Amino acid sequence: MTTVGSGIGGLDGLATDGLGNLYVVNQGANVITVLTPAGTQSNIGTGLFNPSGVAVDAVGNVYISDTQNYRIVKVAPGGAQTTLVSGSPLWPEAIAVDAAGNIYVADAGTNKAFEYSPTGALIRTLASGLNYPVGITVDSLGNVYIAQGTTLVSSTAALHQR
Repeated sequence: MTTVGSGIGGLDGLATDGLGNLYVVNQGANVITVLTPAGTQSNIGTGLFNPSGVAVDAVGNVYISDTQNYRIVKVAPGGAQTTLVSGSPLWPEAIAVDAAGNIYVADAGTNKAFEYSPTGALIRTLASGLNYPVGITVDSLGNVYIAQGTTLVSSTAALHQR
């Protein structure tokens, strides 16, 4: 094993981008720590409170589940930060993004999973009646997988065709 980052406290979610950068949820500092292949380390995300998930799209936008601020944050490649979705009871525990830029959120506050457009508009509720969902991912075929407790819930691409 090799240590690739140091001084990062309260680790949670991880993501990578097409350039080989590693994005680490640093709950201890309420930021996302970015580790480059060259070994440099920097932080993105301001005003975060207990972030828990991170995802990166094909053009380098970083999406953060800012759990205790009850919001989804987008950080553009240039550093501009915007709130895409916000409001209680939203408790975004995990986040993913597909090739089209749609955002998938596992919401532990409502025990549901949602799909949002790249601009933050709600597209649909993917699942409800979950038991504290803590992970979500989407594959290249549009299949969505949600981790909750000791079970993995899947949603087929056929359910999400537009």
